[in-house]
This record gives sequence, structure tokens and C-alpha cells, in this order.
Amino acid sequence: TSEFKFLSYNSYDLSNLKLDGKMKEGKGEADLVYKDHNLDLDTKLLFKLDSVSSRFGLTVDMKGADLTALGLTRKEIRAKFKLKADFTGNQDNFDLQANIDDGVAVYDHTSFPFGGFDGQAKIRKNTTQVSIKSSIVDLDLNSNVSPSVLTQALKKHFNNYLSDTIYKDSLQPSATMKIDMALHNPPILKEVFLDGLEQMDSVRLKVDFDESTHQLSANLKVLHLQYNEDKLDSLHLNLKGNHENLNFDVGWEQLKTGPLSIPKVSINGSLKDQKLTLDFDTFSEGEKLAHIRS
Repeated sequence: TSEFKFLSYNSYDLSNLKLDGKMKEGKGEADLVYKDHNLDLDTKLLFKLDSVSSRFGLTVDMKGADLTALGLTRKEIRAKFKLKADFTGNQDNFDLQANIDDGVAVYDHTSFPFGGFDGQAKIRKNTTQVSIKSSIVDLDLNSNVSPSVLTQALKKHFNNYLSDTIYKDSLQPSATMKIDMALHNPPILKEVFLDGLEQMDSVRLKVDFDESTHQLSANLKVLHLQYNEDKLDSLHLNLKGNHENLNFDVGWEQLKTGPLSIPKVSINGSLKDQKLTLDFDTFSEGEKLAHIRS
């Protein structure tokens, strides 16, 4: 049991925090409880320590928190939620699950639910899987190698465009990766956290990578985004690469920021033999206004 004579975070007094725990032969549990008029928190941790594979189970019952009083937000926001997380393994091989349910934020006398978060990760020598399902973001990432090997494979792929040498580590398996991500705009995002966000429609990202065939493709689409008076319509980014060159095109229908309004723009580029070539075009009412090549 631990009691604190002085404990603070962000100038907020947390000395009322109570911590109880016990452990025997690598197995144990810990309870962390705090309650005052701004924060009501109950946390429990179960664990089993092992040199090969440890296990941790965490439950957090945030019964109520005044985020403004705690110095976390300037807006007057109160929140509550329940979180459950489980971890099994070690830093190189593990399974992780995290869920948030019964989440509610109260702002300006209006309640905004934010529960329904489900996150999972599976990391192995030959596997990287990450999945997130929530009201704000959906993400699926799959690879046949570990995160460290995947990072090195992507780095070597891009280095091929900047060097005469094609890098390939014959001792490592050829990496593959697929990413599918979508961003959403639930009411809590605009009304509570990003009050300048007027509109955000259909943000989607897809990535496909195959090291053995030197193929890389990526596609990003943003149909419409408005933050305060700044507007972006129909942004797209397409990227496609092989062992010789990397081609890309990026453009939008309209970009407006402050007094500046930029009509339709299309930028096409190619990176080959350590040389970057760009074609820049602007349009107005379907007619090309300018073309710049470099």
C-alpha cells in the first residue's frame, strides 16, 4: 500500500491517490484508485512476469473526469469511459488487445458518445498485424515480416531510387505489406475536439508493397475538407513504383486558404536514375492555364 504526501501532474494535486499491490513468484496485481470532485478513477492491473512471455491485464474505469480542471483541455469537457487491455508476450513477439466502451464526453450541456474502440495487434518474426475499428479511424495493416524488417525493406526500396545499386538482403524474407485506412468525422470530433472542423468527407488511404517484385503503390483520397475558412476539394495522391522508377501524381480541384484561392492543380512526377522530373499544370473551368516542366 502506498500513500502520497505530495503528488501532482500539470499543477493538479494528486496526493489523494491510493496504490495497493502484491506480488508472489512473478504473479501479482495492483489497484490504483483516485477520487475527488474532478476525478473518479478505478484501475486494476493483473500480471504474470516471465523471461519468455509475460502477461498483463489492465482495466480502467474512468467514472468521471473534468478535463478542464485537470489541465488537459481549455474547453469545459467532462468525460467517462471503460478501458480494457491485454498484453501477452515480449517486445519482439506479442499479442495486444484494447477496447474502450461506454465512453461519453459532455460539452456545452451536450453528450457525445465515443465508445466502440477496438484495437488489436499481433507481432511475430513473420507477422505484423494491426487492426483498429472505431468511430474516428478504421485501420488494417498486414505484413509477412516483423515491424523492424518491414521498416528496413521500405527504406531499402526508396534508397534504390537514389542509388545505382539495388539493395537486397538475401538472408531476410521478402517483405509484403498492405494498409487500408479510413478516417471518419463523428460529431465528437467537430463539436468537442476540433471545433474549427466544418466538414471532412471520406478520407481513405491504401498502400500495397511487395519487396520481391519491387512493387509499391499508394493511393490517398480526400473528397472534401474544411477547417474554419480553409477548404480543400478532391485531393488525390497516387504513387506507383518498381525497381527502376517511382511515379506519382498529386492534385486537387480547389484549395482555398485565407485570401488565396488556387484552382485545379495537377502535379505529375517521376524519380528515376537519381533524377526527379516534374510536370505542373493549373486549370480553370476545364481549360489549362499554365504548364511548367522541370
